[in-house]
Amino acid sequence: MYTFKQYLREQAEQVHPCMDKLVLKTLTTPEELKQGLMHVSDLPVNEGRLFVHPQEDNLSFWAKNCLIPIDLAYIGSDGVVGEMHELHPGNETPVVSDKPYKYALETNKGWMSENGISIGVKVL
Repeated sequence: MYTFKQYLREQAEQVHPCMDKLVLKTLTTPEELKQGLMHVSDLPVNEGRLFVHPQEDNLSFWAKNCLIPIDLAYIGSDGVVGEMHELHPGNETPVVSDKPYKYALETNKGWMSENGISIGVKVL
């Protein structure tokens, strides 16, 4: 596990200050990207999942088999949050991005708003 800033230090010029306290599990393999937070019953307050896709693409997430409410942010290769969504436990309705993104970030519901993360904020 790494903090968001540690993981992206080489790429990041200015990381949003709140992101430095977020401990992330990075997901890059097809299996990891598919699994996400499914079957996770408890996520520590300052922990999340960063989905790193090989290239920008229209992303689609759902909350099938998720046991906790989640905040989801779609982030472009420029590090800027482009979209934010709430995922509710067990909801199988896909949340498809409006345009291609490189990253997706999942945290506990409310973490992003409580820490000043919103659309247009540069987090990488």
